[in-house]
Amino acid sequence: PPAPASAFRAAKLPALAPARLRRRLKATTYGRVLIGLRLAVGFAAFNTGHNLLFFGWGLLLSSIVVSGILSEATLQAVTVEPRGVGEVRARASSTLSFQLANRRRVPAFAVELRALFDRNALAPAGAFELRVAPGSTRDVALPFVPERRGRLTISEARALTAFPFGFFEKEKLIVLHVPLDIVVLPARVDVDGAARDLLARLGEAPARQPGAGDELLATVWVMDARHRFLG
Repeated sequence: PPAPASAFRAAKLPALAPARLRRRLKATTYGRVLIGLRLAVGFAAFNTGHNLLFFGWGLLLSSIVVSGILSEATLQAVTVEPRGVGEVRARASSTLSFQLANRRRVPAFAVELRALFDRNALAPAGAFELRVAPGSTRDVALPFVPERRGRLTISEARALTAFPFGFFEKEKLIVLHVPLDIVVLPARVDVDGAARDLLARLGEAPARQPGAGDELLATVWVMDARHRFLG
């Protein structure tokens, strides 16, 4: 017999994770001016019926289409692979090495590369390449400053371009085939400076001989430190 309708209502479908966009488009300041100008010219053209206004409106629309086509061709041409990283310490400037390659027969222009950690860009981790020739590779170094020690895994990167007119900034999300695992070491400590400060403070305290009930290590090492380091 067929299952009752309540059984179908009770069945739960697996939750689907929201798909992440591989492309993002953001208008720059010049792009917003262009959009406003396009709306104004288009409104004037339809209200007046002037051929020159329609011609200018068509030029504005064609510039947006050409910008989208050329920027997409630039982003499709580039691939990114991690190359490695040296010693990384917290609160110290370090560099991430990546290989930016152009696998197409057309050059890529004005490409900016950013590394991602927890879906956020490592500010100010970024590198800019004005032109990547067809079939060529570039080794780029991304400077960044980790805030704290621990393990850092970079599995994604972003390639951005505002080519050709700078009206729009298009972004491409790139998933690295081999994630870059980084162990951020603790920040360096100025041991010499800390020792000088400690000994200076100890030198201000009056010296006394160990008395009854005092622990030997609590008094003798202070006097010994004075004689050795403070002269």
